[in-house]
Amino acid sequence: MIDVIIDTREQLPYVFSDYIQFNTISKKLDTGDYSIVGLEDKFCLERKRSITEFAGNITQARFADELRRMSKMAHPFILLEFSFGQIDRYPEGCGLSQKVKDKIKIRAPYILKCMAQIQIQYGIHIIMCGCAAYGEVMGASLIKRINEKYN
Repeated sequence: MIDVIIDTREQLPYVFSDYIQFNTISKKLDTGDYSIVGLEDKFCLERKRSITEFAGNITQARFADELRRMSKMAHPFILLEFSFGQIDRYPEGCGLSQKVKDKIKIRAPYILKCMAQIQIQYGIHIIMCGCAAYGEVMGASLIKRINEKYN
């Protein structure tokens, strides 16, 4: 059995219902949204549910602090539940009002630059999953592989 920690602040957590070997535990994590009991200092998954969330985060000091904490781990991952096409069109197609879109200064080239910097500067793996269902599958696969490595 793998004891998977889900951060208490995760609003719509993965349920991992197809993974009977997972036991989920709700607990506050200092870094990331998901980890494994006993490996919280080595492994984390940070989940970004939308391009709007990610674009908003990359400009925040709080997110930079989280990236620094993640960079100290052996296996840090960010799962993006949106597609490259959504980055390319941002902020179009995100369901935002025109008034909100007019205020947004971030565009695709900046988002892509930040993604590259996160991977190069912090050594954090970014995986584009396309949607929540594929994010859950990828997250479960990572959890299994990390658990195998250490247990």
